[in-house]
Amino acid sequence: MKKLCALAAALLVPVLTLTATAGAHTLVASGDTCTYTKSGTSYAVQVTTPSGAQQYAFAFGATGATVSAVSISGANGQFSTQGLPAGTTGAIVSDAPLPGSSSATVTVSGPSTGFVLAATSSAGGAYSDLVTCTVGAPAPPVSRTTATLSVGPKLVYVARQKVWHLTVTTSTAGTVGGVQLVATKGATGSSKTTTAKSGFQTHKVSHGAGAFTLVFHATPTGVKTLAKDGKATIRFQARFTPTGAGTVTKIVTLTFRR
Repeated sequence: MKKLCALAAALLVPVLTLTATAGAHTLVASGDTCTYTKSGTSYAVQVTTPSGAQQYAFAFGATGATVSAVSISGANGQFSTQGLPAGTTGAIVSDAPLPGSSSATVTVSGPSTGFVLAATSSAGGAYSDLVTCTVGAPAPPVSRTTATLSVGPKLVYVARQKVWHLTVTTSTAGTVGGVQLVATKGATGSSKTTTAKSGFQTHKVSHGAGAFTLVFHATPTGVKTLAKDGKATIRFQARFTPTGAGTVTKIVTLTFRR
């Protein structure tokens, strides 16, 4: 009887070992590096992937805060809080490879003293081991005369979302927005004046240096104009407020078509 018990115990040990091994998951290093700097109300996290590598998702963790949004200019990724590795609270997930050198705008719930990063090398794949980001060099003070803003060259209509995209490029971090310039009618010196209604609107965006996208929506006035004339041409004043510096403006003519 003792021999039978010993034999059963000997057979059970390999089974338990195999079960534990099968349930374990070894995290693989992604090879990515990252730095972060504060940019307005969010953080700019610069992610660099190894040459030839492809990453489909970046998950971020912020020390002392929770990640509430992540965006990368030029990438079609979506923000997600599902299936994240321990130590992270928000991710940008894409069905296509993300840029090899990505400047991610990470919005958090409050001040953070550090960031970590994990990545996936395939769509829907497992996340890598965590990478600790280092503090990036602070941007030098920017004066109004040195900050630059370029707009265009043209609008791109996104039919599925019924919005227009406009590429804007800035020389440094800051906030970009703008307004449609509309005419005011009324006699000179008269208190009875009327201002034309805006046909298209966009929202302010905080971003690091480089190119990113402003999204325009049509107001009821803009919808009527498009339905009547098939297009709408406006004068738009883009406004760029660099971090710690004065506002830079640029007026451009935009033509909206569907």
